Amino acid sequence: MSDWTVERIEDPQLRQSVEQLISNHPPAHKVIQDLALYYESKDERDPKKRKVTTATRESRGTAVATVPDLSFQSPRKKYNLVLTSTQIALHNPKTDETEHTFAVSDLTLAVCLPSPGVAKAHTFVLFFTQKELDPLVFNVPHKGDTVLKRPTGDTVLGEQDKIEALVKLLQTEARLNVITPDPRVYRSTGVSATTGKSIEGDKFYCDAYLKAKEGFLYFLPGGILYGFKKPTLYFPFSQIASTSFCSITQRTFDLAIVLKEDGAPLGPASAVGSEIQFSMIEQSEFGGIERYLQDSQINDQSMSEENKEPEIRAKHENDSQNENTNQNENQIDEDDDEENDDDFQPSDRDEDPLEYDTDADSEEEVEEEEEDTHAMDEDHEEQEQEEQVSAATGTAQADENDGDAIEEGMEGEDEAEEAEEEEEGEEEEELESEDEGSVSLGSSEGSQTPAHHPQHASPLRPQEEEKDELDDSD
Repeated sequence: MSDWTVERIEDPQLRQSVEQLISNHPPAHKVIQDLALYYESKDERDPKKRKVTTATRESRGTAVATVPDLSFQSPRKKYNLVLTSTQIALHNPKTDETEHTFAVSDLTLAVCLPSPGVAKAHTFVLFFTQKELDPLVFNVPHKGDTVLKRPTGDTVLGEQDKIEALVKLLQTEARLNVITPDPRVYRSTGVSATTGKSIEGDKFYCDAYLKAKEGFLYFLPGGILYGFKKPTLYFPFSQIASTSFCSITQRTFDLAIVLKEDGAPLGPASAVGSEIQFSMIEQSEFGGIERYLQDSQINDQSMSEENKEPEIRAKHENDSQNENTNQNENQIDEDDDEENDDDFQPSDRDEDPLEYDTDADSEEEVEEEEEDTHAMDEDHEEQEQEEQVSAATGTAQADENDGDAIEEGMEGEDEAEEAEEEEEGEEEEELESEDEGSVSLGSSEGSQTPAHHPQHASPLRPQEEEKDELDDSD
């Protein structure tokens, strides 16, 4: 057994090390033997790493159909696709070796899609039941004929019927369910990047990014497929808990898919988590995707609180706060009006909180303003009174001066009257004395006219009084 183990080791240095290990530690011989058998059997179990010769393939079953020269994207190489009653094999025509074989029972689903960006070409995807295995992906060009080889003879498939023939082959020989797009289920609403017009014909996918990788989202009956750069994934409706639109901008938006608990897509599920977000989808695609999700009755959580955009959530919170504030204000107004209610009864208990107007502070401010205004009015009134007193004092002083002048004038008039009376008395005395003299001299001087007769003095008296009055008034 030691020679067999050493012979299988091609590296001379490693082989020498193993021989030395076995020589120094004989119990290691059994461990190395088991280790070699383990890895040999593992290669046989792994369909991705197993290589089978043509003789081995023929011993495991006769080919029922062969499709030559197909371009595979996964694994990346040109192979002949060989179908037997129990297996699908990838045969390398250059080396004439079958490099990969897969049990038909390990396959669960096949998808046939129009190739993105290639006119009328189609892409086939074969998914395994093991969720960690990459699916088989190969392309079938539109141009040129395809030869379908069978034991009974070859069939040339033209451009118009080769896709339908391959779908039928997978359905009958591999017993697979093959999904194809349906324009009644989804049709892209995107526009051309060059013309800005709607794309003519049926387009069943949209461009999208998964993290940093650019790919394509296909919206199919029964599920959503993302491909074709690794990872290629298929999300059956049965595994989807909800979807939501997020990161919406003027030109693009994101589509998030949340899987159910213990749910997983077909394909390498470890490449993604329970929530997968496809980004940078053109806004023009929104209408078709939204309609597809609604028609498929997938739970849409776009408007849930946790999925709302920050601006929308903030606006909703502000609206809620404003609504609560308005309700509180209305409640306060109702409380203010309770004292006017018929059933309002104020409490007289000391332990009850004081009942006061909620606008008390504002009323106190109004009262203070009114007091200030009243004080200013009082100051203004006092000032006006002082001015009136000053004016009245000036008027009284002027009246007093005028009264003094009047009294002085009246005193002057009295003195003048007294002087006139004295003068009149003197004149009367003179006249009497003259009368007496005239009587005594009447016989001798009867023809002589008196020097001072009363009739000569009386006409002068009014003129003298008027002159005195004018002097007093001046």
